[in-house]
Amino acid sequence: MSVSVHSMTVEPFIQMLGNLSNILDKAAAHAEAKKIEAGVLEGLRLTPDMFTLARQIMLTCDFAKNSCARLAGLEPPRFEDTEKTLAELQARIAKTVDYLKTLTPAQLEGAEQRHIVLVHHPLTVKFALAPSGALIGLFEPPREVLDTSREFFVIALRVRQQSMKRVH
Repeated sequence: MSVSVHSMTVEPFIQMLGNLSNILDKAAAHAEAKKIEAGVLEGLRLTPDMFTLARQIMLTCDFAKNSCARLAGLEPPRFEDTEKTLAELQARIAKTVDYLKTLTPAQLEGAEQRHIVLVHHPLTVKFALAPSGALIGLFEPPREVLDTSREFFVIALRVRQQSMKRVH
């Protein structure tokens, strides 16, 4: 029995988003029971440098729909990031799941051979599936970034090598 790209991507994303939706149901019930104002839970962060709960849910949905669409060779749909309440976040999850359900195994056939290129100035990222099935991301910073940060990379490499020596 072979494993399809669809079964490794779309199906787990649908299950994960369903779990996330259930967690938000519990959060909504908790907020109602404790009389927590709308918008409070959605704006919480575990640490100051983290995104808010609302932003993390938006990004989770974006990652699921964008990666599956690109593997299918499609342009992913754009969802505006305007959700502010748990109900709106639930709707975004549902919209993402609805989109994922439109992707068929046939659309993802051969996805393991596709190369995906994303260009976000100034960074180009190329993705490919390794023969093992692992997703590989290859980053290609522009020349000027390489020139100005070469010293940083050399220093980081030396620090990494030193830390590896201490472990062994």
